[in-house]
Amino acid sequence: MMVYMGLTKLTRALYLAVNKNTDKLYSERIKFDKVEFNRLMSKAERIITSVQPPERIATRPDTFACKWCDAYDLCWGTSEVALPIPSKGCRTCCHATPELTGNDKRWSCALHKKDIDTLDQQNACDNHLILPGLITFAETSDASNTHIEFTNKEDGVMWKHGKGDGMFTTEELMNTPVDMLNKSVVDVKDMFDGTIVDVEQPEIKLPKTLLEKYPHEDSRLLWETDDFGNMGTDNITSFLEWVQNEYAGGADITGEECTDNEIVTEFGNKILVVIYIYNNYAVVWEGVE
Repeated sequence: MMVYMGLTKLTRALYLAVNKNTDKLYSERIKFDKVEFNRLMSKAERIITSVQPPERIATRPDTFACKWCDAYDLCWGTSEVALPIPSKGCRTCCHATPELTGNDKRWSCALHKKDIDTLDQQNACDNHLILPGLITFAETSDASNTHIEFTNKEDGVMWKHGKGDGMFTTEELMNTPVDMLNKSVVDVKDMFDGTIVDVEQPEIKLPKTLLEKYPHEDSRLLWETDDFGNMGTDNITSFLEWVQNEYAGGADITGEECTDNEIVTEFGNKILVVIYIYNNYAVVWEGVE
């Protein structure tokens, strides 16, 4: 962990660092790296001026780095609500623009024709239009200065975002489940100009473990052996690769659990492999509806 303390020269900085092994403090002079500085500044400018979220750092949602990211649900579209952002602000609005030319760096609003200070940015107005790239389950099909029309990728239902009759405001999208943006709800909202103020979700008891997800009555036995052989890592890896290709159609791993007694691996949310370490038994299950 590094804590910036002050500058001694234009080309050097003094840092107070913490040795995490011993928690001892020590000072360290860091030589200014102009190339790295310019790279980071360019990166910051690209992020600030971009109208789309940055590219993912991985190609799979179960990547270790992704699991600890605060933007996981927004990035991978796994949230229950349509717009999983912590708050509504001007910087996520289509009307706002970062003005980076000249010495007076600021944000401006094209709708209200004014600059917006930090306080205003944190209290966005009712005309807030979310940047389309933050809606992961639908694509933009039309737009104007007052609304954006989206089309759901899965069912093709069209709905409008903005402030107006039958439209979903930013606040509504932040509280509305994705599956409620369906034709029935959109038609009722359009007909009565209604507003979604609260959504009562039924309590769903999810299985605590992968084994509980595949009860015998809802699963089909595909393969088993009571002579699994050597439990070395190489053998297990090869075995899982074989199951992945033979029974899971090459699907990715969607869950893993490991205890002192068994190793459990799920492929494609449908195929479950269980290796019982203590008795040399292995089994492959398929979940059935």
